[in-house]
Amino acid sequence: MGWGSCILGREVQPAEAVKRVATRPVGRGLWPWAAPLLLVAASCASYPPLKGRVPEGPGSGPYGGNPPTYREIETHLRSAERLRKDPDRRQEALDEYHWVLEHTRPGTTQHTLAKAGKSLLDKQVGYHYPGTIRRAVWGALAERPREMDRHSGMWKWITVHHSAMEVPARVLSSQPVGQEAVRGIQTSHMNGRGYGDIGYHFLVDPAGRVYEGRSLKWQGAHAKGKNNVGNIGICLLGNFENAPPTRQAQAALHGLVASLRSGFAIGTTHVVGHGHWTSTKCPGRHLTTVLNRYH
Repeated sequence: MGWGSCILGREVQPAEAVKRVATRPVGRGLWPWAAPLLLVAASCASYPPLKGRVPEGPGSGPYGGNPPTYREIETHLRSAERLRKDPDRRQEALDEYHWVLEHTRPGTTQHTLAKAGKSLLDKQVGYHYPGTIRRAVWGALAERPREMDRHSGMWKWITVHHSAMEVPARVLSSQPVGQEAVRGIQTSHMNGRGYGDIGYHFLVDPAGRVYEGRSLKWQGAHAKGKNNVGNIGICLLGNFENAPPTRQAQAALHGLVASLRSGFAIGTTHVVGHGHWTSTKCPGRHLTTVLNRYH
């Protein structure tokens, strides 16, 4: 192996051996300038190879264990950056950032980048449930921020409603029917009640489709006054006073509630129907029975 290989980060002869060679008297076959070059090689040989070099982290030093390689850390960091751009994969991105933070020391470049990326995700209060139909898809009107209150603090409640309006049966096979129903509710809330947007944060149609409603950066308008503080509103399309929600709608509701509870640490006793806050038949006796399973 040539002496130049040490410049590329590959190990050469052990340092002590090189020094012995370098300090021999210059004789036949050894040019006068060879000794300085060998001394440079000796100092280079004392360093570990760049390839596979492990940055300081919880695998080395006081942390113990087998340290991850630089390449492994970079792979997880790049994966987190890629996943962060996809709202459906937010949790995966957080998991990747957590991995990097656990395997690097504070102050290192990778640790700093992971901390910054995680901070950005934590600040994105616009929670997105995987598969949710975006506002742009269902044709939402532009929100009116001046007529809404910004959310602050913790989300502590999930309140479930029904629209109290029958939805055509063809909604089961036609998403546009569900979108039309959601647009109708938004128009009623904004033009009829003076709301800054649709009052609910999420809506679910009989086919089990979940629609993005009001952003979680805003307080809802579904439980009256101060009851809306820290209270996520979900509306199931249909009237459930006389008939239960479809199996698809119930499954979608359970999945959404489970995700929200996990993401915001909301207890099961804080998943309630509209009737918890005021005297009303909403969300209908059949849907109320479904919600009782959480308690």
